[in-house]
Amino acid sequence: MATKKRAPSASVSKMPRKQSLGQKPSTLTVVYSALLWKSLGSPGKFNFSGNQFSEVYSYHVKSLEQLKHNAPGKFHYMMADIYEAAQ
Repeated sequence: MATKKRAPSASVSKMPRKQSLGQKPSTLTVVYSALLWKSLGSPGKFNFSGNQFSEVYSYHVKSLEQLKHNAPGKFHYMMADIYEAAQ
């Protein structure tokens, strides 16, 4: 199956080609914990602790590093999409 090329968005050209992961793994982990909270029925008390989600955070770091290494183009577009959405 052929991969469809997409036209670069305006923000892709603004993004530096060499990117660090920065706060992205933390952001992904917070989103994960919010989805977990919602899946538990949105309890009134939900304690977020780093220890509770350290494995999830490590998984996010490892996954992003692998994507950056194995598919730098896809990684760049994903980061550009996140950057654009955050604007």
